[in-house]
Amino acid sequence: MNRKLFLARVLVSLVLFLNLQAAVFFFIFPQRFVPSFQLSGDTGPFVIQSMGVLFLMWTVPYFFAAINPIKYQVALVQAVIMQIIGVAGESLIYLHLPEKLTILKLSLQRFILFDSAGVLLLITAFLLVRLQNDHE
Repeated sequence: MNRKLFLARVLVSLVLFLNLQAAVFFFIFPQRFVPSFQLSGDTGPFVIQSMGVLFLMWTVPYFFAAINPIKYQVALVQAVIMQIIGVAGESLIYLHLPEKLTILKLSLQRFILFDSAGVLLLITAFLLVRLQNDHE
């Protein structure tokens, strides 16, 4: 197997794994995350579980891109775009949060860092795929 293709698969798989891990933990252990989002009452865990479902939905193109980022290059591009939208949306929300929501701001900062790292990994995978395509 080509090293560029292998490395692209590894990078996409890493982002996929981390997103799946977040999805599973949010869905199975929502109580752990309720305080981080300054939620309260009976609805808090359900809001967190809903986020877990959204994370799971988000990962669909990542599966295809991880299987074969050359054959499913469109899925890789979709993953990059989705990840960028995530960072942009989280950043906009962060910028509009009142200062008094300190815990929520810290949680959003973690998401922004996490998703920004994902953007870098996915763009690197995309560039490796493009380099591979150029050499064929």
